[in-house]
Amino acid sequence: MTVDFQGEPLPDANERLGNRAAQIAAEICSGDIVLVAGQARAGKSTFSRLLRQAVQSRGLGAIIVPLDSWIMSHSDRRPELGFRGRHDFSAATTFILGLRGCGGCFALPEYDRASRTRVEGALTIDKRPEDVMIVEGVSALLNQDLEDLARIRVFVRAREAGRRDRMIADYRKRGLGGPEIESLLNERSQDEFPLVEASAARATVIIDEI
Repeated sequence: MTVDFQGEPLPDANERLGNRAAQIAAEICSGDIVLVAGQARAGKSTFSRLLRQAVQSRGLGAIIVPLDSWIMSHSDRRPELGFRGRHDFSAATTFILGLRGCGGCFALPEYDRASRTRVEGALTIDKRPEDVMIVEGVSALLNQDLEDLARIRVFVRAREAGRRDRMIADYRKRGLGGPEIESLLNERSQDEFPLVEASAARATVIIDEI
């Protein structure tokens, strides 16, 4: 399957987000790496799609690399490491650095949320050497190697009530019940939310209240 990242639609915010994306795209150059970070279900993928469209409207190529591809299978996680024990930072970094200045069709994993497993090589990305890479995910600003390469670093911050509702809806779609959902929300609020929120300090652009 070729990646064409389809995020959660946020129709009321799309016009304003599109304008912000156009402003940021005006600063992007061919071959740039752009990081888009934020909390889970904050609208990162929606903004990344709008940014890709804005970059393409300037005549540049652009691809989205979803860091969710490197969420670890549930059986491979290290609970003692919390958030960092659920994400394969090393593999993601190696893949993204390997794309710089390269062209071709590249295979990457896909994280299947229903089975909580990572399937290697399930997705492909078609990339030209000069394409802009928009690297999107909760961990995008928690990776020093990527941060050092990215002149433009975006943090997307959503209204908390709406973000929480989207997380609950996602868990329900996976067949989870109330107690398990509440347990997962509590776990994320302790080991993920503070870490990701602190990474906003590394952003060059903050997109607020979407």
